[in-house]
Amino acid sequence: MSEEDFDKYLDFFDRLIFCGQISDPMMHPKLPLFLQKAYEAGKTCSVHVAASHRPKEFFIKCFEANPDATWYFGIDGLPQDSHKYRVRQDGQKMFDMMVESVKYLKQKPMWQYILFNYNE
Repeated sequence: MSEEDFDKYLDFFDRLIFCGQISDPMMHPKLPLFLQKAYEAGKTCSVHVAASHRPKEFFIKCFEANPDATWYFGIDGLPQDSHKYRVRQDGQKMFDMMVESVKYLKQKPMWQYILFNYNE
């Protein structure tokens, strides 16, 4: 999504949900900017992430861009087991980012997971 298209969404929607069906929102290079714009416009937003590929600094930049956002971290089971479903996910890093987010966000993050035999 381009910055111009995102600005149009801000004009019409009061609630924004950043989630992915084809890709994870963390992979969009302008996610911090989009979060900041939503914050400055007073929009409610949530971010659903499972991709652990971005560096810690990128996560922090996103947290700082919108301290009002609600974050959902997709970690299925204990961090060391999450890769069983979330292929190539570094579960420990995602868990660490979830813990790190508490320093920047006004709301506690949410731990989202799918129940499997290995994580019941």
